[in-house]
Amino acid sequence: MLLFDELPQPLAFYDDIEKQSRFHPGHERNLFRLLVENNRLIPFQIRFDVDETIRDVNILRIDGTHVIGLSIEQFKFVPLPEQEYNYYLWGADSPLVDVNGDDIYILCGDQYFLKIETEHGEYFSEVFSPVSDTDTYLILEWTEDHNVDPVYYGTDFGFKFWFFVDTFITKGLPVVVIDSEEDGFGEIVDISRKVNITYDIDLGVVPNYIYEAIAFMAIHREVRIYTPKNLREGSIKNIALEEAQIEGIPFWHLVVNFQQGRYYYNTACGIDIRPQDVEEVIIDQGATGDAYDSFVEQQDIS
Repeated sequence: MLLFDELPQPLAFYDDIEKQSRFHPGHERNLFRLLVENNRLIPFQIRFDVDETIRDVNILRIDGTHVIGLSIEQFKFVPLPEQEYNYYLWGADSPLVDVNGDDIYILCGDQYFLKIETEHGEYFSEVFSPVSDTDTYLILEWTEDHNVDPVYYGTDFGFKFWFFVDTFITKGLPVVVIDSEEDGFGEIVDISRKVNITYDIDLGVVPNYIYEAIAFMAIHREVRIYTPKNLREGSIKNIALEEAQIEGIPFWHLVVNFQQGRYYYNTACGIDIRPQDVEEVIIDQGATGDAYDSFVEQQDIS
């Protein structure tokens, strides 16, 4: 039998409701909320053995009361018999509809989770909080042009993970990189020196499943950030994580460090000032709320 928390994603699934992070020690100190639009979920996947298929999908309140059933037609079914799995992909590219095909709006101000039923058992998502306005949040998005075990992307579907983050982007510490070699006379000489400009996203204290999802994101080559109201967007690279576990409980203070195409470069032969080669509008700093004037636009001079 598969472990149903094995897919590293923001909306994680379990085969036991008590595996949700709200049942973990220290949860009362956790302020992280997994946000969704009130008429749309964030993307997720779930996989089963080939003899197991989805029968029903329902939204439940955190107290276990039933809210509404969802149409399973919103899943993309991907059978992979050679790997002995069936994948179900929820791409979140369309609004929620119920079993009758009618649009759904989830009441804000409460917390919910998904309950998926198959012929062999029941499976439960992490808890999420619907909001009516997502314009004030950052979005982290990642994908690949090939599958990354254990996640299915599929070139025919173009699946992407993304989720909302209520935080800032700030400049991190510059990183000096020196490339040296021996000059043939036993002396080590510098060939080039480069200062990489780094940025930080402080996620605050997050549960273990978000830490795993972000760590999985960090090994992808196609990662993008969208700032509030989509005022800025850009690809990021060289992602690193700074984490500190909170007093032995499964919660972490997590900071995502990354780079874009901006750095200062000096070689032994010298490099003159060149015209800007603009590929992306990149981000210096962003904020939630109304502090949109704190965004600083930069351009790639690499």
